[in-house]
Amino acid sequence: MKSQTEKHANASFIIFLRIIAAVAVVMIHTKTLTNFETKGYYFLHSCILWCVPIFFMISGYIFLGLKTNITYNNLKKYIIRFIVTLFTIGWFYALIQRVFENGISILAFGYSFLDVLKGNLWAHMWYVYSIIGIYLVFPVLSAFVSSNRKNLYILTLICGIFNIIFNDISTIFNIGFSFPLSGYCFYVLMGAVLYRLEDSLLKKAFLPSVLVLVSMIIGLAIEIFLFNINIKQSYTAIYVAIMSIVIFIVCKNLFNNVKVSGVVDSISKCTWGIYLVHPFFIHLFNKAFSISIEGYNQFIAFPVSCVIVFFVSYLAVLILKRIPLINKII
Repeated sequence: MKSQTEKHANASFIIFLRIIAAVAVVMIHTKTLTNFETKGYYFLHSCILWCVPIFFMISGYIFLGLKTNITYNNLKKYIIRFIVTLFTIGWFYALIQRVFENGISILAFGYSFLDVLKGNLWAHMWYVYSIIGIYLVFPVLSAFVSSNRKNLYILTLICGIFNIIFNDISTIFNIGFSFPLSGYCFYVLMGAVLYRLEDSLLKKAFLPSVLVLVSMIIGLAIEIFLFNINIKQSYTAIYVAIMSIVIFIVCKNLFNNVKVSGVVDSISKCTWGIYLVHPFFIHLFNKAFSISIEGYNQFIAFPVSCVIVFFVSYLAVLILKRIPLINKII
């Protein structure tokens, strides 16, 4: 018998959300195969920044949305898994970077270990540090929001005001203010809020969410292509927060009762691994093989390269999952 947590973790819309978000992450990072800094790429990047917030929202939906309290004993295996990930895969990436920059040496192995402690890893590994911090406060948040639903709504509102809205305002007016909880806590809490809301209410929110999403994409296009406005490209930007919420709602309505095929389920179970390994193949193509898509039609070359990176990463994860010990962290 599966636990309630496992059932929600494997809900069909969560499965599709994971895949969609993973694809968007790969798209963001695959751009490094080209040096183009066009408005088109800038627009695309602005439109898919919701991918990382979605992962935080999924965590909140599963772990804070459940009625049972979450304890450190429940989360111990997850926290250990993430820490081991840093000192294996993260260390490996740090070593590769040092070898690439300075050549092979015995000292590189030790310095790579220090890089892990300093957080000096490939850019995408910041998420692992952040999710460890989130998991460490999960039991505290769970105890606070599970006892009273009103607490959840109030804390989410406070985090939204200070970590999302005020964060943008403080950037514009250069105000030195920070809230104790990170902006990613807002997404975690919002995931729990969406779990608590009645399905009937979320169904009513479907059409408005679609309209908001379309309107925001059109608005971004107007600002970028017509007025040459530099959009704040941050995971905690106001517009990214709104897009993340409406995309979560739209996907919950579209995929909540969709039958999941074996292939889709397999890809979903590999999304964490795909997130971890896809930059390796991007660096491999870009630096080791000197593969670039600059000389090709970007409307064709870019999506094709994204598909290739995603597919190769997926196959690599399938293989890694068959290796003892490594399959515990991928």
